[in-house]
Amino acid sequence: MSETSIEWTDTTWNPVTGCTKTSSGCRNCYAERMAARLQAMGQPNYRNGFAVTCHPHMLDYPLHLKQPRNIFVNSMSDLFHEDVPEDFIRQVFEVMATAPRHRLGHRGRRKWPRRPPDAPLLGGGPPSSVRRRLCALLLQAVGRRPQESRRP
Repeated sequence: MSETSIEWTDTTWNPVTGCTKTSSGCRNCYAERMAARLQAMGQPNYRNGFAVTCHPHMLDYPLHLKQPRNIFVNSMSDLFHEDVPEDFIRQVFEVMATAPRHRLGHRGRRKWPRRPPDAPLLGGGPPSSVRRRLCALLLQAVGRRPQESRRP
């Protein structure tokens, strides 16, 4: 997690790093360039460069923040990437559920044909019906209303 200059958030939380290119929009990927820089600087979470990597040690980090924050979840990856195990996604959502003082937002990179009515700030989202069902179940367990993204 780190402070950020992104105007619509206070900090970022990256329990997953890395991604794969899915469209022409990925050609100038900020996260890929930043991952290469962080890897060169020796940042341990980027030792695999931009390969999709789960970081269990990052899961509880939002729980250590005492003051309410706007948190951008997975600014350096896609939580719903096909290489991220569903159990890990579930763990991320469980942390979100136990940190209601924070406003957590996620912008996915994969296309999702339609947004389920209870999806929280999922700009892209799960690429499969299985992940859509998982998301719906997690949201039901979380019991929190979604927050609409103000970002275009």
